[in-house]
Amino acid sequence: MKRSVIALVVAGGLVATMNCATKPETKVVSEGSETVIKQTGPGENVKTTIVTGVVTKYEPGNELEIRPADGNMHDFVLEDSVTVKGAIVIGQPVTVTYTDVGGKKHATIISSEP
Repeated sequence: MKRSVIALVVAGGLVATMNCATKPETKVVSEGSETVIKQTGPGENVKTTIVTGVVTKYEPGNELEIRPADGNMHDFVLEDSVTVKGAIVIGQPVTVTYTDVGGKKHATIISSEP
């Protein structure tokens, strides 16, 4: 009987440990002009970055370049799947949400709306 109880307690502890290890974790960190959102857990880990700046170059479907307040230029690759909210105009502020893939910044959302 004691062995059965011990086995149940050990099994319950393993299940509880496995549940804790598989829950995703999200960290939000501000780094200069950027806000970085890191999600870790089971499956692929995702790092999404949000940055706001003034548009210095824009070629729809191809490229976007912005200059945030800290002066560091950001170049983005634009794919067909990018979501654009509002009008993108050179000289106007935008907020860009992107992921880094192979050293290139791939914009996922571009918003000129406040």
